[in-house]
Amino acid sequence: TMKHRRGPSQSSEPVIQVLVTLLLCAIPATPAVAQEAGGIFDQTQAIAATVGQLRGLAPKDRFQVGYKSREELREVVVTKIQEEYSQERLDSDGAMLIRLGMLPPGTDYGQLIEDLLSAQIAGFYDQKTDALYLVEGSDPATERVTIAHEIFHGIQDQHFDLDTVSPPEHGPMGRDHNDDYLLATTALVEGDATILMFDFTYAEMLPAGASPVDSPMFDSMIKPMLENLDPAAFGQAPGLADVPSWLGQSLIFPYLR
Repeated sequence: TMKHRRGPSQSSEPVIQVLVTLLLCAIPATPAVAQEAGGIFDQTQAIAATVGQLRGLAPKDRFQVGYKSREELREVVVTKIQEEYSQERLDSDGAMLIRLGMLPPGTDYGQLIEDLLSAQIAGFYDQKTDALYLVEGSDPATERVTIAHEIFHGIQDQHFDLDTVSPPEHGPMGRDHNDDYLLATTALVEGDATILMFDFTYAEMLPAGASPVDSPMFDSMIKPMLENLDPAAFGQAPGLADVPSWLGQSLIFPYLR
């Protein structure tokens, strides 16, 4: 989902720019929900149909699915960072964050972002190939909900073309000048998919044929859960404990807000 940058950024919040751009159409590791792990890809089209019904946006085509290893995911992350940011820019941003006291002295900022994203992403949708990937080694109990989240990104792309939702590269609303606009559009895309993910998880708990929309349990269970989600708690989840809390919260923000 990243495009080549043709010039220096005027960004005042570089970490937000890096994180939300890389995480568009990705999902971080989520709390486990018990499901059968076997034959997950055989269930993909059925999951797509359920997602389309829940959201009111039917899939227009079938989805290709597969696994990526952590090493392959790291290659994807590194390539996208290199496409978007020069090493000079990463070094400059890192030095600024250290000077502001937001990172410990001696931190390799680029390496930190690379390690963080490579460890946290559990699945992603590739707009270029219209394919969905789970990351090998992710919790099997989360695979159905991860597939649902990523399938919905595919459905978003089919109906709305995510390239047209993302900010342009240049100009007053461009990604090289306006981090707030990029963050807002990413939160729109990811927030939509997160709410769908909750709906899907809740629907799996209901008896066959029951509608989550008509269930009184929705207001008593899901709505309060969404309202009470604490980005700070997610930002210090296992795997994020060794990074500054503001960085973990930046990672989670588009999903919860």
